[in-house]
Amino acid sequence: MGTSSACLIFSSAGAMVAYMANGIGVSGLPPYSIGYVDLVAFGVLAATTIPFARLGVRFAHACSGRNLQILFAGLLVLIGVAMLVSG
Repeated sequence: MGTSSACLIFSSAGAMVAYMANGIGVSGLPPYSIGYVDLVAFGVLAATTIPFARLGVRFAHACSGRNLQILFAGLLVLIGVAMLVSG
């Protein structure tokens, strides 16, 4: 999990730079944004991701692997149903 998360940092950083570069000069963007990146939303996500990631790690270590698989499968089903209903 740690290696996968570390790889996501580089992928996300590249995407964020691309959104910033492609959105420079576009009108109608919210205040406090650089290109298509809203810095307020970025700050909120960064501030909440770190503590919730720590809680997730604690939860993952407290549960059995089978329970985590069942929980993850249920979550995927819920997300899939939500996508079908909203589309």
